[in-house]
This record gives sequence, C-alpha cells and structure tokens, in this order.
Amino acid sequence: MSFSRSPSSSPTYEKRLVFRLQGHEGAVVFCAVDPKAKLLATCSTDRTINVWTITTGQLLRALKGGHTEEVTSCSFCSIGPILASSSIDKKVILWNYESGKRASRLELHHDAVLFCAFSKDGKFLASASRDKTARIYKIRPGAGEFVPGGDVKELSGHKGAVNVVKFSPDGAVALTGSDDRTIRAWKRENDWECVCVLNQFTAPIKSVIFSPVDPVFASLDGNRTTLWTMKGQKYEAENSVDIRSSEKQLKAVSFIPDGRFIMGVATDKTINIWDSVKKNTWLNLPNAKPNQHEGAILTCCFAGRNFISADADGFTFIWELV
Repeated sequence: MSFSRSPSSSPTYEKRLVFRLQGHEGAVVFCAVDPKAKLLATCSTDRTINVWTITTGQLLRALKGGHTEEVTSCSFCSIGPILASSSIDKKVILWNYESGKRASRLELHHDAVLFCAFSKDGKFLASASRDKTARIYKIRPGAGEFVPGGDVKELSGHKGAVNVVKFSPDGAVALTGSDDRTIRAWKRENDWECVCVLNQFTAPIKSVIFSPVDPVFASLDGNRTTLWTMKGQKYEAENSVDIRSSEKQLKAVSFIPDGRFIMGVATDKTINIWDSVKKNTWLNLPNAKPNQHEGAILTCCFAGRNFISADADGFTFIWELV
C-alpha cells in the first residue's frame, strides 16, 4: 500500500475489523505503536497502560501502579523494551514493558503532563504540560534511564497549556502545540531554542503529526486540520480542511503510511479520511454494525496497514485498510 503525494492517484479505502480489544476499566485516551509496528500501547483514564501484540490481539502486559491519575499519552523507545508514559499526576515514567517494572521516573512539571514523545534515535524524550512548558530530557538508550546529571532543557514561551510535543523524523526540530493557539518550532542545533512561531490558528492546538515520507506535518486545531511543508526554518500551510460541524468534534488525526491521506476520529463515533493533496472535505468511512464504536472515538494511530482507533467506552479496534 504505497502511493505518491502527486494528485494523479486517488485510491479509496475500506476498513475490515481484525480485532476488538477490551482490557481497560475507563476510556482509552491515547494509543501508540512501537517502531517495528508489532506492539500497541493503550493509555486510559483507569491509570494504566496496556501493551498488546498487534498480530494476535493478545494482551502482553498491563502496566499498573505507576500513575495515580489518568495516563494521557505514551511513546515507545526505538532501542530496548522501553515505554514512556505521561499523566495528570505530573509524572513521566519510563517502563520496561517486558518485565512490567518501572525503570525510572521524573516529576519536574508543576502541573499535569499531557504528552510525551521519544526522538526517533531514542536519545531524547520530550514532555508537554499544562504548566505552559515542554521539557526535553537526555535518555540512556536501551537502559530506560534518564542520563544522570544530563541537562533538562525547558521550552518556555507558550502562554497556555502545552498539549503536544513531537520530534521531527530526523530529530532536528521539536514542535509544540498549545492552548494559546500557536505552534512553536525548537531547533536542536540551537540548543533547542525557539526558531519559529506559527500563530494563524483559531482554536487550541490539539495535535501535531509528522508525515512518514515527506518533510511535512499536519496540525489539528478545533475541527480544522492543516498540512504544512517544512523548508529550513520556514513553514508554509499547503492545504486545510474544516469539518464545520457543531455535532462532531475531531479528537485525533494520523497519517496513512503513504503520507498523503490522513485519518481522523471524532466524538460522533465516526472514522474519517482526508486526501490532503486534492480534497477540501473529510469523507466518512462507514461503519457496519456490529463492527462499530459505541462510544466517542478519542484516539487513533497506524501500524503498517492496520489502523487503530479507541473510544470512551474502553474499547480498542484494530482495522485493516483494504
């Protein structure tokens, strides 16, 4: 399943249910896939993280006893069996997901930690917080440990909660999105100083996602998704689409591996698709009972051909796009 970003091709997709996973006692608010697309982690309001095997739908490990409030996000390290998690309890925890034990823990933020993400090389971990800052930590690859005495870089400048932080695929840039309706770009070679502020948004930034194939990223503010190209320190909006619905709220977006199409999940239980090259509208991928979500869909991600969506009722669905 590989398509170029040129507007000449216009494939259509259907989804087939592979697994329906149940293992949380609360809403599933975030999901993430490991770099080899073999494992899935789901984070819940029940204060736990479940790690699943994607090919079988079996629960590999339940990570419990680390967080005392909702787990807001997680991220797999590219080196070793290490998973980072963030929580409303202000903590960032590194887990060995094979043993189920906590490897290390940090509590440097002054308010809820809303997001965490590893760099692709596994050497850095970033966290974003309601305290209006993001932080970047040095990680000892494979060990699940923060580097002793390693510098912790505080990214300050936002005037509202920082909802998301993501590293670019080459690790040269970190992007942060905030309730203050801006995205800030921080450059590694400048000691993670802010080099650009994007402020043409009308709602808080809920998500930032990088394309798997191009120097491109997408942002989600309110119900509007915008595609951006990265040209050095210059960021240009290429295309944008808004659902414009009072009955539907987009909660998360994810690139299909072709880098052209974007999937979006919403509170009205729908899964939607956007052709970021040609179209200015979202198209709904229809559900056929009984293979549909019954609760609001809150998060999504991709694992190769498999699309993963999870909902407020605690269920996670693994779909195959055909």
